[in-house]
Amino acid sequence: MTNIPDGHLSRADIARLAGVRRPAVSNWERRHKDFPRPITSGEDEYFATDAVAAWLAHRTIPANALLPDETAGTTYGERFDKNAKGVAGHATPSQDPISAVAAQDVEPRIDKLVALTGSPGSVRDLILVLALICLRARGGTGWSAALRGDLKDTQEALWALDRPGLLIPDLGSGEPSPRHLAEIADVIDEAARRLGDSVTFRQVLERFAEREGRRGEQFYTPASLVRILVDLTAPESPSEIYDPACGSGDLLVAAAARMRELTGAWPTAVRGDALDPLSGALSTMSALVHGVEASVATQPREALFDRPHPHGRAGYVITNPPFNIGDWRAEESARHWTFGPPPAHNANYAWLQHAVEMLAPGGRATVVMPNNASFSENPRERRIRAGLVEGGCVEGLVALPPQLFPHTGVAVTVWLLTHPGGSPEDILFVDAYASGLMTHRTRRELTEEDSKTLINIIERHRAGRPLPDHTGMGAALISREEIGYQDYNLNPRRYTTRTWAWTPEIIAKIGALRRELNELRRSAAEVDAKAEQELRRLGW
Repeated sequence: MTNIPDGHLSRADIARLAGVRRPAVSNWERRHKDFPRPITSGEDEYFATDAVAAWLAHRTIPANALLPDETAGTTYGERFDKNAKGVAGHATPSQDPISAVAAQDVEPRIDKLVALTGSPGSVRDLILVLALICLRARGGTGWSAALRGDLKDTQEALWALDRPGLLIPDLGSGEPSPRHLAEIADVIDEAARRLGDSVTFRQVLERFAEREGRRGEQFYTPASLVRILVDLTAPESPSEIYDPACGSGDLLVAAAARMRELTGAWPTAVRGDALDPLSGALSTMSALVHGVEASVATQPREALFDRPHPHGRAGYVITNPPFNIGDWRAEESARHWTFGPPPAHNANYAWLQHAVEMLAPGGRATVVMPNNASFSENPRERRIRAGLVEGGCVEGLVALPPQLFPHTGVAVTVWLLTHPGGSPEDILFVDAYASGLMTHRTRRELTEEDSKTLINIIERHRAGRPLPDHTGMGAALISREEIGYQDYNLNPRRYTTRTWAWTPEIIAKIGALRRELNELRRSAAEVDAKAEQELRRLGW
């Protein structure tokens, strides 16, 4: 292992001390010619600490990226210096303010707030709590009315938040009483003063999703998975971001914030499709409380594939769609599918094709799929998979571990897709199946270290540099030709766990064996047909 030269930092160190994600540092290097140049030590590169601190001193932190104890105008240099001196209690690994708060301080506040939403299944109460958090984020007399339990003024303030598709409960029918409203508002205020509005919103939604079981998973993506998906998408140029199954809008919000962090500019547009009214309301409120301008349309899942899509093409598509949707009317669809119609019993390959077809030239899509979609034996899905590979739409696949979701142990694979013709001849496979830590008996979370490792692999691949060794994750570049010989099986573990290489001679032998096997099958079919004909002639 190479020792870090005195007075120097790695890119990961810079990210940690500046309180940004690792890709932000690489983006600063690419976009700013005055960013300090690295020195090489062994196989790694390092930056002079003083030069980095001086450069960061001239970069103001965007308002949406400020931590709770930072004021407008704070620079990354000030944060860097503060973290380098080890000031107690300041969040260094992440921009998420919740990392600065001890778990024992967070959980009682959020648990109390979720308890006030009523019994499981009380969506009306959940919407009320989240809408009140949005009201607090906006501030003004409406929030003051909520704190004193004024139903009429609070209702008027909530209606003023209204956007198309946003569900605002009618405070005049049934609960809450003025006292109950004031109690909810008071707990929200207590939590948000400590955590911030956006973190409080996200934590309430996460607790509710855990309480609702499988139903909750339809609209919530775990935070550690959101982080990994945004890292893999790496939205590095201002463009439109689109999620065709936006759940509660967490991926849209995170991707938009990352684009602002990496480029200094918001996306040109943030658009999402919600598959039901609840999802539409949650996505709209999430964007509102995070200060992201987003357009969310609500349409049934069947309609998503049955008609031309109203949105334009996007530079980035990021989505965690519902898995294995059946009866989505593919057989009746009038839509033209570039690589063939998906099977009627499963919409997985409809989501994959839709993501590709919604990409602008040069665009990039990140799609979560159940692991078995990468090697499905269904003839239609295998044909689509072959078309995606040969059409240059597959940049890579990353196998993630099981138990990332609270109520299902299914392992997932992230598909990295591009606009047709945008992928190189070789496809990247990463086996991160053993990643993450068990934080509960049935729950696993991906760590910051997992994210850094994946970023390193992806950045090296996209820069055309050799893949790193000894990362704890298997990674391999495999040619389209070899994947074709494997019948377009795209299971990452198939290519990253073997101990021998595919040489041209081996590939040629496999090709010859396949041709011979096909010829034998053809001959056998001819013999069967002749035998059947002869038996019929004899009356059998």
